[in-house]
Amino acid sequence: MIAKLRSVAFIVSILSTVGIGQQVNSTSTPKITPPESVSESMSYTPRVFVDNENKNGSSRLSKAKSGGNQRETVAFSSNADRTLYIPVSVIGSDGTIVKDVKNDEFKAFIDGGEAEILSVERNTHPLAVILLLDTSASSLSKLEEVKDIASRMINYLHPEDALMVANFDTDLRIVSDFTTDRSVTAKAIKKLKAGNGTSLYSTIQTIFEKQGPKFPRNTAIILISDGVDTTSQDSTYERSLVAAEKFVVSVYPIYLDTKESSSNLKHPTLILTDPKVKPSGRSKVGSITDEYALGKAYLTDLLRLSGGRSVLANDVLSGQDSEYKSIPIELRARYFLFVRLPEKKIGERLNLKIQINRPSLTIFTKSTYVE
Repeated sequence: MIAKLRSVAFIVSILSTVGIGQQVNSTSTPKITPPESVSESMSYTPRVFVDNENKNGSSRLSKAKSGGNQRETVAFSSNADRTLYIPVSVIGSDGTIVKDVKNDEFKAFIDGGEAEILSVERNTHPLAVILLLDTSASSLSKLEEVKDIASRMINYLHPEDALMVANFDTDLRIVSDFTTDRSVTAKAIKKLKAGNGTSLYSTIQTIFEKQGPKFPRNTAIILISDGVDTTSQDSTYERSLVAAEKFVVSVYPIYLDTKESSSNLKHPTLILTDPKVKPSGRSKVGSITDEYALGKAYLTDLLRLSGGRSVLANDVLSGQDSEYKSIPIELRARYFLFVRLPEKKIGERLNLKIQINRPSLTIFTKSTYVE
C-alpha cells in the first residue's frame, strides 16, 4: 500500500502557518461548493502586484489582487479539432493513490463550461523527471542537503525513467540532460557548487521556453528551493508563471527552509542580492521576512497552476520521506484526459477544472492553460 500523504492540507497551500495573508492577498473567485457526491480540482488565480513602496522599503509585497485574463491578445485560434491532454492524479481520503476511477466518472470544465472529453488513458510512458536544484547563495549552508534529497530520487525511479539535472543561482545550467544512466546523474549531482544570487523567475521562464517544447509527455519537475528570487533580470514573478502555464508539466516544490541560516549570517543582505546585479522590477529588495513570504507564495502558485504538490525538505532529511518517495508512484498512476479546446484568443488563459463523481477525493491537475 502506498504510504499516506500526511500533508494534504500543506499541499493546498504552504502559506497557511506563516502569516502570508498579512502581506500578500489574492482575491479569489468565490468558490462554488460541489455536491457532496463529487470531488473537484483546485483553482488558481494569478496575482497582480502593485509596486507601492512602504515605509520599510519593501515594494513587492505591498498589495496583490486577482489578475484574471488581463493580458493582451491579438488573434483567434481557429482549429476546431484542437485538444489538450490533462494529467490527473487522484488521492483518496486515506491518503492513498486512487487507481480505479472509471472514464465516465470524469468531467472536465473550461472557463466554467463543461468540455468534451474525447478519451481517458492511463499512463503507460516512462517518467521524465527534471531535478531543478537551487544552488544559490541562500542555499549555501544547505548545499549538501540539496544534493542528498536529489540523490534519493535516483533510487525511487524505475530503470527506464529518465532524469535531467539542472541547477541555478544567477544563471540556469543543464548539468546532465535526460538519461537513464544513473551513474551520470549521480556524478552531475555530486559536482554541484554554490553560486551567487538567485534568479528563480528567470530559471523557470527559461526552462519552460527553451526546454519545454522538447519535453516528453510524462515530464515533471522536482524543484528544491526556498522560492526566494533576488537577481532575475529578464523575468518577473508573473511572467515566469505564465511560461509554466503554457506547458503540461507538473512542478513539485521541495521546500528548503533557509531563513534561519540566512538570518544568522554576518551579512545577511548578501543573501538577498548579488552586488553585481541590480534586481529587475524592484526599487529595493525587501526584508528577509518579506522575501521568504513571497518565496512561499511563488512556490504555492507554481504547484497550483501546474498540478503538483509540495514536500518539506526537512521531512525528507529526517526520514519522513514517504511523500517524496510517492511522487514517481503518483506520476505513474496518473490519468490522461484528452479534452477538446474551445475557440479562444491566442494568449488567453483557460481555467481548467476536473470533477470526479466520487466524494472526498483530492485531485491534482493543471488548473490553467495559456496557448
